[in-house]
Amino acid sequence: MNLHDYFDRVFIVHLPHHEVRKERLIRNLLETGIADPNHVHWARAIYGDRCGVPNWFEAGGGAWGCLQSHLRIAQEAAMDGLTSYCVLEDDVVFHERSPEMLERLMSNVPLDWGQIYLGGQHLKEPVPLDGNPSLYRCGNVNRTHAFALHQRAFRDFQMHIMNASDYMANKAWHIDHQLGIAHENRLWNTYAPSWWLAGQEDGDSSISGRNNP
Repeated sequence: MNLHDYFDRVFIVHLPHHEVRKERLIRNLLETGIADPNHVHWARAIYGDRCGVPNWFEAGGGAWGCLQSHLRIAQEAAMDGLTSYCVLEDDVVFHERSPEMLERLMSNVPLDWGQIYLGGQHLKEPVPLDGNPSLYRCGNVNRTHAFALHQRAFRDFQMHIMNASDYMANKAWHIDHQLGIAHENRLWNTYAPSWWLAGQEDGDSSISGRNNP
């Protein structure tokens, strides 16, 4: 089983000049079988430093571009009437057993899910679901390189990530941090597997400009 079996569309956020990332990701998708590179939707990322950043947003052009890219994907999904989608960033790397792990995850995830993280960083301890130790209810997840969103959360997701007052109140606030608040307040039901299916490759970050291991 792969991502196309469970989600209406697979988006990959990608800046066209990052050809090395695209080639590396295509190899990973083919080697693991988690998605078909010919059937994913390569979504051109917003380049914040080129498009401009409002003065109330202090996290920089990379973070603004990430926020706007995820907003645009959610809007496209809503406008196209999708039931669900999966979004990946182009530095994602999947575990070699990810199709098997995905099948186990999706066969156990509650039907009320609004967001599912395939990779991330728990900033608050997640809660194992009763009777299912392989699945967590998320308390606060950071990172946006691999998650799925259901139609039942489309509108709340868009409204929440664009709540400008939160970014103004918290300096250098990113979409990751904003989504963590949604998880804490249970604005929608967010779940994750006990073992991540996906991490991030090393390289230069489009958000911070730093080289990350």
